[in-house]
Amino acid sequence: MPPEIPGFYFDSERGRYFKVASARERPTETYYHEQEIKKRKHNERKKAHGKDLSQRRRETYDKYLFQLADPFEMAFCDRNPMEFLAGMTIEENLLKNTDMYNSNVDSSFGLQPENHEITKSLICGDCSSDSASIVFSTSKKIVRFRKSTSATNAGASTDEVLLNLNDFDNKLENTDDIRYDTIRLEGSKFSPKGLYFHAQRRDTNTHVFALLFENPVHNKIKFLNFKKREYVHDSVCLGLGFTVAVGAGLKSFEWVGNNVKISEFNSKLTPDNKSDILTLSLGKEHDIPNRLYAGYRDGSIVVLPIGRDCKFQYDHLSYYRLKKIRMILSIKCTDIPGLIFASAVLEGCQSILMLDMMSPSRECDIVVLKTSFLNLTKEQEFFDVTPDGHFVLYGSSSAREGKGSFELFSSHFKDNLIFEKQQRKGSFQLIYFPIKSSEKEKIAGLDLANKKIRCTSFGNARSTGKISNLTDFCDKEEQFAEQFTETHYKGSTHRLVLILEDTTQPSEFYLPPMTLVSADIM
Repeated sequence: MPPEIPGFYFDSERGRYFKVASARERPTETYYHEQEIKKRKHNERKKAHGKDLSQRRRETYDKYLFQLADPFEMAFCDRNPMEFLAGMTIEENLLKNTDMYNSNVDSSFGLQPENHEITKSLICGDCSSDSASIVFSTSKKIVRFRKSTSATNAGASTDEVLLNLNDFDNKLENTDDIRYDTIRLEGSKFSPKGLYFHAQRRDTNTHVFALLFENPVHNKIKFLNFKKREYVHDSVCLGLGFTVAVGAGLKSFEWVGNNVKISEFNSKLTPDNKSDILTLSLGKEHDIPNRLYAGYRDGSIVVLPIGRDCKFQYDHLSYYRLKKIRMILSIKCTDIPGLIFASAVLEGCQSILMLDMMSPSRECDIVVLKTSFLNLTKEQEFFDVTPDGHFVLYGSSSAREGKGSFELFSSHFKDNLIFEKQQRKGSFQLIYFPIKSSEKEKIAGLDLANKKIRCTSFGNARSTGKISNLTDFCDKEEQFAEQFTETHYKGSTHRLVLILEDTTQPSEFYLPPMTLVSADIM
């Protein structure tokens, strides 16, 4: 590596030094801006780290393969390779460049012009090898798309507009210029609890909250204008009402017909914390909310129990301040009581934290998933977790020069051929790395290099295992991770769903082709 010269940057591709320019100077062919250099160095570190991980994983795979073939080596190996057969299968498929299983590709998704305004908010229904059912939001609508490729119903597709916000903007001027940014989309209109939707009118502090049902007569829609300094970042639906994160506190509303009333307002959950709440997530047991998790801009997490009357029990609030965490962007809950995943910003990097919020220890972060992405806002995130907590998807829409990219992680110990242990007082922490990456993955024979990832999520899973409580596990993280595979959701099949946009021939006159893809992860 050429030596560093103060005030200059060496471009390895062009084989020469370039002067570093400040942000105020105009760019030229002989200058590099500071921000451009930071971006290049980050990409170089990411590429080198990915190469190192691939090499370490391959070396571990070869070592375990050799031990499995030699009884003498098996007898004296430090770790039984039989424990990592799942991880070896994943690595073998990567080495063979094996396509994902049971893939389904639908190239008709982009034929509807409104589908091109799809946001990252995506709900995946029954996305199998011969059918697809998704619900997504655009800048003005909520749309349900269904397509079947089975022999009995080949090629049949339907688009259903569940909500059109244009119908409520008639009193405003220049309605064509009005856009909405989706904050939350979850549930199902076929569920007794309905489909919950929260969006913000762009460049204003006006928010729309909607609860949609199979029978439109029961739909509830309300626009609320918040004050200029009331910073609203998230909300959750609680049966007969919804709760909004306003600044450092919570404001709860109840539906009264098609109107709402404030049922409760707590300006600060903790007296000393004035930081904004950036994310909310509901923990459920038997599909009934029993905990609210709030992630703050300063990196702290508050756990607020919920009573059977859907009221918050502030007297039993728990506050967690995790070490070295600068910001909590998003929190995802699982079907396992107390097990959550949080995307956290650290000093100059980012990680996904696997947290046991029912642990008596204040050090609840039992596993760290090391991602190569760095998102400073959740608007850039691709983030989803399977209900059983087995797989985690994380990525960024700004990666690959704005085309987007993501990584897949497994929380199961036996899926991770390489891992690290980080010592801490009285215990240690496990660190896992991606098992797959969209930049190296082959999906349905598609070349992802020329595809922009508009959104991605996990589809429905078929599972036959039972769920156990985290408190039944041992305190040591490694023992917990080893038992996690055996105890939860045996035989699960998870689907990965993507909306891809072709970027090979951009045109101002034609909409680019779009593809709906789904495939089994393993």
